[in-house]
Amino acid sequence: MQPHITTLPLQSAEDRTRGPRIIANSLFRELVSHGYSTSQIIELTSELLTLLTASMRSEERERRAVRTSGGAMADVRDAADAHITATTPPLSS
Repeated sequence: MQPHITTLPLQSAEDRTRGPRIIANSLFRELVSHGYSTSQIIELTSELLTLLTASMRSEERERRAVRTSGGAMADVRDAADAHITATTPPLSS
């Protein structure tokens, strides 16, 4: 069974910048309406940035690992192909 893939309509540059701004304004209003102080909102923002930074660093490490292991993976694929070729009987005509 094929996975269901939802495609989103293309967004203009203005839409891409407006969306996060709208979400940020909504979150800020919600935090203020629930009694969060300015310092608590700053602490929350700092924590979000810390999490984002950690995520970006992790993704970069993974990209580097894939790039550096590309040669090793190619060697494994070549060895697997050679094994399959050597152990598979030829097809009858």
